[in-house]
Amino acid sequence: MVKKGDTLIEVTLAVGIFSMIAIAIVAVMSNGTVGAQTALETTLTREEIDAQAEALRFIHASYISDKDSNNENLAYVQLWKQITSKAKTGIKNLNEDQQNEIIKFTPNKGNGGCPVLYGNNNANLDSGAFVINTRALGNLPSGAVKKSDGLIETVLISSENEDGSKSNKFSPAQTYPHLIYGSTAKNNEDKKSKIGLGATTTNLYRAEGIYIIVVKDSGSTQLSEGNNTINREASAFFDFYIRTCWYGANAEEPSTISTVIRLYDPDAVKTPEIVEPEAHIKDKDAPIANIDGRPFTKTNEGSAFVGYACHTYPDDGSEYANKSYIGPVLVSKDQNAVAYTTPYGTFTSDYSTNFRDSTYFIGSYVNWMRVDSCDNASNVISDAVGKTNKIYTWPEQTLTGEEAVKSAANQLLKDLYR
Repeated sequence: MVKKGDTLIEVTLAVGIFSMIAIAIVAVMSNGTVGAQTALETTLTREEIDAQAEALRFIHASYISDKDSNNENLAYVQLWKQITSKAKTGIKNLNEDQQNEIIKFTPNKGNGGCPVLYGNNNANLDSGAFVINTRALGNLPSGAVKKSDGLIETVLISSENEDGSKSNKFSPAQTYPHLIYGSTAKNNEDKKSKIGLGATTTNLYRAEGIYIIVVKDSGSTQLSEGNNTINREASAFFDFYIRTCWYGANAEEPSTISTVIRLYDPDAVKTPEIVEPEAHIKDKDAPIANIDGRPFTKTNEGSAFVGYACHTYPDDGSEYANKSYIGPVLVSKDQNAVAYTTPYGTFTSDYSTNFRDSTYFIGSYVNWMRVDSCDNASNVISDAVGKTNKIYTWPEQTLTGEEAVKSAANQLLKDLYR
């Protein structure tokens, strides 16, 4: 009796189809695993880069806060100066290969990939490269430290030792770029249950696949003013190039993530030179203004600025309540230069104010002219030498005469130095 069943060809075909499906499933699963691994490595690398960038910004901000203390032993003063001492002299001063290495940063299989950035036993690692030990940075005191304590060296990890030899703290990434803490490569101390302030948990055993290069660049910048091009000195700055390089899962070509942050050198930022405006009046007996037929003249020699103000007294029940007066406001660093003379006498300085770290004397608030209202006060002034083309007034009647003349003097100075 003949029995029906699958032939050898049918079985072989079924097995082949099953194998193809199984291989496709395994390939999809493998690609998914590789994609997940790549995404995880990329995320962790970006976090490591961000940590280095934030550490640099923190050190920079701390230095700005401490630098005016004139204490070179302050921790962040020392740390910032040691970091910037590693700066190259500027992109423009580097040869083409060096510029390509710093700016383009395109390692690939053809030019040696990630290992060429370090070489055998770090032989070719740039002597200016470094990383920040972010854990040790958290333990750095805000006050002064002794150089002999070696605290700065635990934070700033350089690719070159003090004797000029290459540091063993740098190596290509075994997995992804990151800092390994502890006392061994196994990193057994780097567990959450043990992370604290102990020496082993803040000790940087090795920096894998990550380093920083700093370039200082200063020079001139071109500014256009009308039809003229003017070169002006620019503030010096430091560009910190944070570089990473590693090989992802099943990858022959290196993966790289890099960024650059620019921090301005507070020691090189120039305070613009303040040029004092030209005095409005200098000569003795020179006319200041004619106010409603009353001449005001300068009493003494000396440079002075001249402005004008109209003030209305508050409704306080006094004899001056609701009455308006207009007069000159003389301002000078020379107290004698602000005295003025009218047909009724000579009046010297009664007040002073501080402006831009200098003391300015202000002429008296005496013998000003009465007007009906400050709204049309300009109609009673002629032959004025003041160059602000305005009369200072106050919309609300809240100031005394002394407060008004001081306020007018400060506004005049601000307008002149603007």
